[in-house]
Amino acid sequence: MLQEGTTARVDFVTSCSDNIDTSIQADCNATSGSEFPVGVTTVTCSCEDLSQNTDRCSFTVTVKDVTHPMASCPNDIDTDARLQEGTTARVDFVTSCSDNIDTSIQADCNATSGSDFPFGVTIVNCSCQDISQNTDECSFNVIVKGVPKVTFTTEVPILSTMKPKENQIPVIILPVSIAIASFAVLSILLRFIEDTFRRSGSNKNKDPETPPDSPTSQGPKKINGTALRELY
Repeated sequence: MLQEGTTARVDFVTSCSDNIDTSIQADCNATSGSEFPVGVTTVTCSCEDLSQNTDRCSFTVTVKDVTHPMASCPNDIDTDARLQEGTTARVDFVTSCSDNIDTSIQADCNATSGSDFPFGVTIVNCSCQDISQNTDECSFNVIVKGVPKVTFTTEVPILSTMKPKENQIPVIILPVSIAIASFAVLSILLRFIEDTFRRSGSNKNKDPETPPDSPTSQGPKKINGTALRELY
């Protein structure tokens, strides 16, 4: 079994026996103490005596990879969804696998980088498996904080079209509920109301014109040549 590295050292013993030549030795395609790779390797040995009589034998060396790959996940991802519309946010992330033998394996996750994640917490699970079926897993959280579209509702009065009496400001008679989608629109409406009240105040301070048919505009009235002033 392979604990570390990419090969395993294997020791073995082979021999030959002969009725005449007792000194012959086995000739094998691998020697004892050799490094064997992961998998199955067949070792073949042969014996040959002085008369060129031969014999062969073989055996297999199986090296198993028991080293688990290493799955790598990012830390928890916390993001704000600056969304005006929709209910998801696009999130990018990087995952990886490392292994002592298989360097081409990739993490298999229940979500891919660049996916759209909903508001709330989503757990992303990833796993790695090498050619010897050793596995490793990791996980992380994707936290999407929703910033929903904000709608302001306010009661905006409509000014009466009736002419205000002297020393009075315009009368507000009809409230209407209006949904304000942004602060900019609200500011415009408030400035409109402010300007209306300002114009009303400036008109109030002006001296009223004297009607052309008032008694004071015609001078004193005369009856039989006698001036008669009206008292008020």
